[in-house]
Amino acid sequence: MLERIAFELANNRTKYTHFIDYGGGIACLGELEQLCSARVAVMCNSDFPTEDQYRSIRFLAGLALGINPHVIVTFDTDCAPFDPISSSTTALANLCGC
Repeated sequence: MLERIAFELANNRTKYTHFIDYGGGIACLGELEQLCSARVAVMCNSDFPTEDQYRSIRFLAGLALGINPHVIVTFDTDCAPFDPISSSTTALANLCGC
């Protein structure tokens, strides 16, 4: 069962299971349901993802939460698709559109 999913800007030093391309398209090397841990590379032309890429990040985070509501979701610098959560009662699933 999926236990962790991490989103980060792509680099050449890390192996990834999923990719979000420049237009927000998602490519998978494995099904989330079959993985214990997933690493998502966000391909960027600038310092920040585009709105389409942020939408794809929210979508994949929502899928992960649907598979396991207790999954650990981490966002690398500049990959969080929303402002920091200021309340412990704000559900991540709500922020991801689930």
